[in-house]
Amino acid sequence: MRIPSFLMELLLDEINKLANLDINRILADIFSDIGLQKEILDRIRNDQWNEQGVSESNVIIGVYSPYTEKINPNKKAKTPYTLHDTGELSDSLKIDVDEFEKCITIDVDGERNIEIVYKFDDKARSNILGLTEENIIWLIDKITPLINEAIEAIL
Repeated sequence: MRIPSFLMELLLDEINKLANLDINRILADIFSDIGLQKEILDRIRNDQWNEQGVSESNVIIGVYSPYTEKINPNKKAKTPYTLHDTGELSDSLKIDVDEFEKCITIDVDGERNIEIVYKFDDKARSNILGLTEENIIWLIDKITPLINEAIEAIL
């Protein structure tokens, strides 16, 4: 059976679209959305730090001492740090998207030299700026439909 040439052309067009699909560009576009960045950073600020007082490893960052409670009655002894004493750290959180390096970096402005890098294909894990496993699952659930929409728009 011979496939008609117009069907072959359509098939080749679809194959070429797939071959030119740049998932890193798609991810960079998705993570460049300011609304999504705010949601990710709010997960760190509110869910992880304020509510739970945990690092990305879901480990309590530290607890307030009885002395701290005496100085500031709003901070109860033996409760987890919220990392919101002045708001400086929380307010300076930012996300940088680097399509060339194929990653996003969660960092803080200013003098602090703290950052965590999530590569699109391999993530590096460290410190308080990263997402907990639960929030990584949330993020995957959040961006999967966006990735699918972007791919469908290309195809």
